[in-house]
Amino acid sequence: MPQLPLIPVREPTTPGTVTVLLLDRHNGQPLAGGRISIQDTRLLALTDSAGRASLANVPAGRHVVESIAVGYDAQRDTVTVGPTAGWALVMQLSLAGFAPCR
Repeated sequence: MPQLPLIPVREPTTPGTVTVLLLDRHNGQPLAGGRISIQDTRLLALTDSAGRASLANVPAGRHVVESIAVGYDAQRDTVTVGPTAGWALVMQLSLAGFAPCR
């Protein structure tokens, strides 16, 4: 019986969407005007008055999402974007120099 050639499995290449809800960690209020970016890309968005931002056409693969807002410490989270599902993240920022309530 002839042997069939092996075909390498490829990682998905279809881009996805990352949606972020940015909140104040202390009081749970949405943060408008926060900057959401995907490291090592040129993708970025600002949060709206409800604290939401979406980044479309995020390349498939593993990425670091960074959120920054004036007066708050930055936060980073890692996501893996694939062709079948986007990501919805809730990111909570602490005031710069402020220890979160426990």
